Amino acid sequence: MTTIKYDFNELVNKSQKTITKKENLLSYNEFLNIDFKLLKSKGIVYFIYVKEKETFVLKYIGRSKGELFKTRITNHFHHKHKKTGSKIKEIKKAKANGKSVKLNFLITEPASLRTLLETELILKNNQTLWNMQKG
Repeated sequence: MTTIKYDFNELVNKSQKTITKKENLLSYNEFLNIDFKLLKSKGIVYFIYVKEKETFVLKYIGRSKGELFKTRITNHFHHKHKKTGSKIKEIKKAKANGKSVKLNFLITEPASLRTLLETELILKNNQTLWNMQKG
């Protein structure tokens, strides 16, 4: 039997530092101005934040294929697709309470890295309550 071990901590820690910088946060309208053609074959790990008091708090971590990224985020903000775990209800509730919602994302290469990075960041940021499965 062979065991292959890789220390993923450096990448996770670097990603964590990037996603927590408030100057990297985008409004939904700023997000729509991105040239999505550049992301076509990339992997994406994305983050949704809600402003609570004076701080943006990370609420959700998700992943997407680059060519589906715009649609995936639009599902969170406007249309709940039957096959996805859209967070439209949580976002609408935050906005109804006067809270600002922002986004951030990381481009992953290779694209397959997105799933592992998403999982590790969810484990590291256990306050991301919207990622908790109900039931």
